[in-house]
Amino acid sequence: VAIEVATVIVMAVADRRLATTGRGDVIISLADPAAWLLLTGAVAAAGVGWVVATQQPAHPVGWLFLGLSAAVLASGAVDEWYAFSSVGAGTLPGGDIAATVGDRIFIPWFTTVTLVLLLTPTGRYLSPRWRLVGRATIVASGLGIIGDGPLESYPGARNPFTVVALNPAARIGGLIMVLVVGVCLLAGAASLVVRFRRATGEERRQLLWLLLAVV
Repeated sequence: VAIEVATVIVMAVADRRLATTGRGDVIISLADPAAWLLLTGAVAAAGVGWVVATQQPAHPVGWLFLGLSAAVLASGAVDEWYAFSSVGAGTLPGGDIAATVGDRIFIPWFTTVTLVLLLTPTGRYLSPRWRLVGRATIVASGLGIIGDGPLESYPGARNPFTVVALNPAARIGGLIMVLVVGVCLLAGAASLVVRFRRATGEERRQLLWLLLAVV
């Protein structure tokens, strides 16, 4: 959480520097409503993660929420990195690497949420079959991140890790892996519904708030 707070401060300073150089238009600043929407999600996830991780440190869901918060904030950080590299407002190297990371960083969001849905509230999968969903989303997420493809959100950037000889197979494979991550997210929501229907008493009450979010 301390690292995340420091990240937000650095992003705010970077925004200010971009604005003073007249290039504030190359990035969504922290003052933009869209940025506040993501920031609110990151803070909410960090808050839930903090409470669960401190009260139940062995429970994986608390750490998953903290991971989700970090991943959301990281998307803003790599955008700042790319902006400084691309417009010359700073001296940061590696703009293409930042663009590549930024283009794929949404994938862990879905994987983390899927695991939260699969493991809430007990910290265990509903059954071995549902564990397969968890493993599938982790593997697909890893392969999707390293998959090739155009960096549509970062015009002018190129993926420095592209291996021409592997295309178009690498590009198609990456798209398929992202699709698998999406299917696993829906499966995670289905797991939560099944768990809720089977639950009684305290466990059902624990699931109510998360079930509302899923719907």
